[in-house]
Amino acid sequence: MILRVHEVEQKGFTEIVVTLCDDELIGRTLGDSFFVNPRFYKGRRCSKKRALENVRKASIVNAVGNECVQFLIDEGIVGKGEVVRVGGVLHAQVFVLKEL
Repeated sequence: MILRVHEVEQKGFTEIVVTLCDDELIGRTLGDSFFVNPRFYKGRRCSKKRALENVRKASIVNAVGNECVQFLIDEGIVGKGEVVRVGGVLHAQVFVLKEL
Protein backbone atom coordinates (compact mmCIF):
# COMPACT_ATOMS: atom_id res chain seq x y z
CA MET A 1 0.00 0.00 0.00
CA ILE A 2 1.34 3.41 -1.00
CA LEU A 3 0.52 6.43 1.20
CA ARG A 4 0.91 10.10 0.40
CA VAL A 5 -0.22 13.07 2.47
CA HIS A 6 -0.88 16.43 0.83
CA GLU A 7 -1.48 19.59 2.83
CA VAL A 8 -3.54 22.09 0.86
CA GLU A 9 -4.16 25.66 2.01
CA GLN A 10 -7.63 26.81 1.05
CA LYS A 11 -9.41 29.97 2.23
CA GLY A 12 -7.60 30.03 5.56
CA PHE A 13 -7.97 26.31 6.24
CA THR A 14 -5.48 23.51 5.79
CA GLU A 15 -6.99 20.46 4.12
CA ILE A 16 -5.22 17.16 4.77
CA VAL A 17 -5.59 15.04 1.64
CA VAL A 18 -4.51 11.41 2.06
CA THR A 19 -4.04 9.18 -0.96
CA LEU A 20 -3.80 5.41 -0.78
CA CYS A 21 -2.92 3.32 -3.80
CA ASP A 22 -2.07 -0.29 -4.52
CA ASP A 23 1.61 -0.38 -5.53
CA GLU A 24 1.12 -1.80 -9.01
CA LEU A 25 -1.38 0.85 -10.10
CA ILE A 26 0.89 3.93 -10.04
CA GLY A 27 1.19 5.31 -13.57
CA ARG A 28 -1.53 3.07 -15.04
CA THR A 29 -4.72 4.11 -16.78
CA LEU A 30 -7.82 2.33 -15.50
CA GLY A 31 -10.75 1.94 -17.84
CA ASP A 32 -10.86 4.57 -20.54
CA SER A 33 -9.76 7.63 -18.62
CA PHE A 34 -8.73 7.22 -14.95
CA PHE A 35 -4.98 7.88 -14.86
CA VAL A 36 -3.35 6.95 -11.55
CA ASN A 37 -1.08 9.97 -11.64
CA PRO A 38 2.24 9.53 -9.82
CA ARG A 39 2.24 13.27 -9.03
CA PHE A 40 -0.81 12.70 -6.84
CA TYR A 41 -0.52 9.08 -5.67
CA LYS A 42 3.20 8.25 -5.54
CA GLY A 43 4.39 8.21 -1.95
CA ARG A 44 5.87 5.63 0.38
CA ARG A 45 4.92 2.09 1.21
CA CYS A 46 3.32 1.89 4.60
CA SER A 47 1.75 -0.47 7.07
CA LYS A 48 -2.00 -0.63 7.64
CA LYS A 49 -1.40 0.91 11.07
CA ARG A 50 0.35 3.95 9.61
CA ALA A 51 -2.27 4.30 6.87
CA LEU A 52 -5.06 4.27 9.46
CA GLU A 53 -3.31 6.91 11.59
CA ASN A 54 -3.13 9.22 8.59
CA VAL A 55 -6.65 8.49 7.36
CA ARG A 56 -8.02 9.45 10.79
CA LYS A 57 -6.36 12.89 10.49
CA ALA A 58 -7.54 13.49 6.92
CA SER A 59 -10.21 15.82 5.65
CA ILE A 60 -10.18 14.04 2.27
CA VAL A 61 -9.16 10.46 1.45
CA ASN A 62 -8.74 9.22 -2.10
CA ALA A 63 -8.06 5.49 -2.45
CA VAL A 64 -7.56 3.44 -5.59
CA GLY A 65 -6.92 -0.28 -5.68
CA ASN A 66 -8.67 -3.36 -4.41
CA GLU A 67 -6.32 -3.77 -1.42
CA CYS A 68 -6.52 -0.14 -0.29
CA VAL A 69 -10.26 0.20 -0.69
CA GLN A 70 -10.89 -3.15 1.02
CA PHE A 71 -8.75 -1.85 3.92
CA LEU A 72 -11.05 1.20 4.21
CA ILE A 73 -14.10 -1.07 4.12
CA ASP A 74 -12.63 -3.40 6.78
CA GLU A 75 -11.91 -0.40 9.03
CA GLY A 76 -15.49 0.86 8.64
CA ILE A 77 -14.42 4.08 6.92
CA VAL A 78 -16.46 3.38 3.78
CA GLY A 79 -19.24 0.92 3.07
CA LYS A 80 -19.23 -1.59 0.22
CA GLY A 81 -22.08 0.32 -1.42
CA GLU A 82 -20.11 3.58 -1.32
CA VAL A 83 -17.30 2.53 -3.67
CA VAL A 84 -17.09 2.32 -7.44
CA ARG A 85 -15.15 0.20 -9.88
CA VAL A 86 -13.05 1.84 -12.56
CA GLY A 87 -11.66 -0.58 -15.11
CA GLY A 88 -12.43 -3.40 -12.66
CA VAL A 89 -10.49 -1.73 -9.82
CA LEU A 90 -12.09 -0.39 -6.63
CA HIS A 91 -12.00 3.37 -6.01
CA ALA A 92 -13.27 5.35 -3.01
CA GLN A 93 -13.33 8.96 -1.94
CA VAL A 94 -14.03 10.15 1.60
CA PHE A 95 -14.83 13.73 2.56
CA VAL A 96 -14.90 14.66 6.24
CA LEU A 97 -17.14 17.61 7.00
CA LYS A 98 -16.45 19.53 10.19
CA GLU A 99 -18.77 22.01 11.78
CA LEU A 100 -17.31 25.54 11.89
